[in-house]
Amino acid sequence: MKKLVFKAMILALVAIGSISTIGCKKDKEESNERKCNECHCQTANPLTDLEWLRTEVAEMDEAILSMEISTCKYQNDKDGFFFAEVQCSDGQQYLYDCSGNLLCTMGGIAGKIDTVYNVDYNSLQLIYRNF
Repeated sequence: MKKLVFKAMILALVAIGSISTIGCKKDKEESNERKCNECHCQTANPLTDLEWLRTEVAEMDEAILSMEISTCKYQNDKDGFFFAEVQCSDGQQYLYDCSGNLLCTMGGIAGKIDTVYNVDYNSLQLIYRNF
């Protein structure tokens, strides 16, 4: 009889532990989902998670020009990256999509202005500078 009670207690503890683990897993998934809402280009840390951006940063570290990278929104809700030469008043600005495709170039000596992508300048969040 004692063995039967002992086995029942063990089974009950295992069942409780399994239920607790399932609950924790669900909480972890919900936590990751909340974090993903705060992500940019589907990652919480684009500087380390996006290979093309790591390459750009490495090249910037070797460059003479002072550069900044900011996350941004363009065309109302698309994630992108805004690069800016900040050393001189006619420095160029570049808009990249999440895959590292150059979408447009603005400014520079020629003064080219490309507004087709409708960059939301209020959405800029600085994530890197090489100076």
